[in-house]
Amino acid sequence: TGSTGSTGSTGSTGARGSDAGLDMTFESTTTDTDQGVGKVWFNHGTLSSASVVYMDDVDANSASINSLVDSWDDSTTTALRGTIKVVQKASAAIFAIYNVTGAVTSASTYSKIPVSYITGAGSFTDADASTVSFFRTGDTGSAGSSTPADNVFRIQDNGDATKQIAFEASGISSGTTRTLTVPDSNVTLGTPNSNTVDSVHYVDGSIDNEHIADDAIDSEHYAAGSIDTAHIATNQIDETLMKDAFVGDFTDATVTASDYFLHGDATDSGNTKKDTVQGVIDLVHGATVGVQTIWVPAVAMYPCTSNGCAAVAQVEISAQKPEVKSLDFDPDSDEFAQFAVCFPKSWDEGVVQFRTYWTCTGTNAGTGCFQLAGVAVSSDDPFGATFGTAVANTALAASGTANDLMVNVTSGDVTVGGSPAVGDQVFFQINRDISADSQTADVRLVGVKLFFTTDAENDA
Repeated sequence: TGSTGSTGSTGSTGARGSDAGLDMTFESTTTDTDQGVGKVWFNHGTLSSASVVYMDDVDANSASINSLVDSWDDSTTTALRGTIKVVQKASAAIFAIYNVTGAVTSASTYSKIPVSYITGAGSFTDADASTVSFFRTGDTGSAGSSTPADNVFRIQDNGDATKQIAFEASGISSGTTRTLTVPDSNVTLGTPNSNTVDSVHYVDGSIDNEHIADDAIDSEHYAAGSIDTAHIATNQIDETLMKDAFVGDFTDATVTASDYFLHGDATDSGNTKKDTVQGVIDLVHGATVGVQTIWVPAVAMYPCTSNGCAAVAQVEISAQKPEVKSLDFDPDSDEFAQFAVCFPKSWDEGVVQFRTYWTCTGTNAGTGCFQLAGVAVSSDDPFGATFGTAVANTALAASGTANDLMVNVTSGDVTVGGSPAVGDQVFFQINRDISADSQTADVRLVGVKLFFTTDAENDA
């Protein structure tokens, strides 16, 4: 056999092979109608603005592709179900790529695929032979559990896996989620040692209504005797916090006489005591009900028509000093004057007492004495009623200096005549009792103070 001959020259390049994908024909029309066999077209003439790709139900070779195209939305990754690439057969440099963003809709003879433009190059011409390829997105994987069981969830030390933190949720009520909130600071968890948590270790205001849940602290959470004066520092509980803690959450209710008030006992080192509402009412009642007085000046009196004293006169004792308005009673005969009073409704309609305020012009030290009688006149009663028995006060000796004020001691009980009732007008008659006094000069009556007893706190 002879030697091998030399290698022949390289042959010419073969024809370009078929592109991968479906054989289709580009259609420049953008309407949502069937454009014919094997057509692919878009809903916008500018490919980067297209949002729908239309695919005929058969390819350029009249082979059915409907079932394939309809499967392009099957991925459970619904936001991006796959990617479509359209390439011109004459030049792979002319292409457009889109993401499939929704469900494929069948229009009987063609399909509508919602897309979003990704990238592309060059431009297609009507009737360009093209290939369409689809790359499916995988299905969404199973979601991992966000709530692992407490016997599974562990936190371990990064240097020693045998050191772990375990969680136990069995104490939580069924159907309830409890939240563990971590403060914006470093915290060391552990059981407090004796005396490690006390008032010194709390920031001012850190324990108040906002930070204590309803019913979080009640009597069963305190050891017997754990809260007493020995365990509360001076001023540890201030009145503002007490008010906020107690008063704000009280329910409005009608107070009854048997309800209690708490108070500090001033006679027992301020120790807290209790008393009923009725007890407080009785205390107040005793302070406001009892003997009251009415001042009746001489100017409110008038001489009686029969055996009357002198008319009211104004006497200047000394220039620019108090001047006296008085009724003068002479020493030779009993002289009379009258006045009237409407007692308040709270008057008990009982006896009254009186004091007389008087003076005299001379230096005689003789005594002065007055009598008082009263009668009550009701509506529709005649004014001609008879006064009750006149009662004299104890005679008082004058000082012996002219124009000194003299005040007799309070008299005995004066029984008001008639039948005293609420709203009556009570008339009083006063006279100088010359049989019981020894003053030789005129006695000048300045006024009378009446004493009466009430049995109610007001006139309601």
